Amino acid sequence: MGLSIPLIAAVAAQLACQLFKVFFYSLRQGVFRPDYLVHAGGMPSAHSAMVSTLTTSLGLYEGLSSPGFTVAAVFSLIIIHDAVRLRGAVQLHAQVLDSLVRHFPREAGTRIPTRAGHTLAEVLAGVAVGVCFALLVYLLFPAGPA
Repeated sequence: MGLSIPLIAAVAAQLACQLFKVFFYSLRQGVFRPDYLVHAGGMPSAHSAMVSTLTTSLGLYEGLSSPGFTVAAVFSLIIIHDAVRLRGAVQLHAQVLDSLVRHFPREAGTRIPTRAGHTLAEVLAGVAVGVCFALLVYLLFPAGPA
């Protein structure tokens, strides 16, 4: 049984995006931010990159009519939709709750994490990274696992 190149590529794309966020937001904020390695939200969407890499890789290696590609495409669309819509709504609710909590004296030090969703641009960037990552892996390993 060989290695799953699409799975390895997808995990690598996720990790690459999270590492990019650490360096990007550290430079942007002027302080080292290792928390972005596990932080939700931000540019680019690592979830969108991961599922786009997996879906594109399966399409390249198994074909667009394969059951694996079909399943990955459906779940990718669900995840991408949730990244923008559902998690965006969760983020908005968290921001409202956080502003309300700050008005109560005994809860003054309490902070609610407010970064959960993605903008459409962050998701589209994640999809672009994922497709490019999959194409690069396919060019490097065109035959798939040995």
